Amino acid sequence: MGGDYRDLPARELARGGLAVSSWLLGLELRLEEGRLRLWDVERERYLATPDEDREGREAAEKRVEAAEKRVEAAARRVAESRATTVEDQVQAEAATRQAAEEQAAAEAAARRAAESRAQAAEARLAELEAASQESQQPRDPSAGRGENGQVRIIHE
Repeated sequence: MGGDYRDLPARELARGGLAVSSWLLGLELRLEEGRLRLWDVERERYLATPDEDREGREAAEKRVEAAEKRVEAAARRVAESRATTVEDQVQAEAATRQAAEEQAAAEAAARRAAESRAQAAEARLAELEAASQESQQPRDPSAGRGENGQVRIIHE
């Protein structure tokens, strides 16, 4: 435009004040209650002032910090839960292992006791078999008789 400026027509707003439209920017420059603001025609809202923008950033940063704290707390709870779960699993495995060791020891003791009873039974069986064999052997009719053929009683 070579340095030429044109006046833009201002229109009155329903709530009072003036507005000047810029089709190039897609904004309206509005003067309301002594404040000059930029209105986004497409989004139908005011653009934030530098102070509002700073306040919005600060509020967003606080929300982010609060969210990060919640995430950290949740991560701690999960880690503690996992640690507790792992500790519980370790304790359960230790208890299971101890029970298995105790059962194995009891089974070994029972096996030793059974072997001992079996050995005692075999020894008794051997004694009985020996006694049975002795009783089945023919006896000497003169055994236990005196020189004159009389029966001798032996007291023990």
